[in-house]
Amino acid sequence: MEPDQDMSLAATVDAPPDNFLAAARALVAADFVRERTIAFERLQRMGVHCLEAPARGLPLSLVNRYLAIKQRGLL
Repeated sequence: MEPDQDMSLAATVDAPPDNFLAAARALVAADFVRERTIAFERLQRMGVHCLEAPARGLPLSLVNRYLAIKQRGLL
């Protein structure tokens, strides 16, 4: 994988490593995904509304989440 290629974390974790650098990237990505999942779960248990969306879809996802929260009367 070239350093300038855009690759999602899931794709990095799932890609079969063909060299040491690819294996190291997959390991770091898997660790990051695990830690992020733990952080999201903790925040949600504390009542924090979390939103996970790609940068390209963030505006629409954010508006949809806001409307859902408002509709449930949580504002």
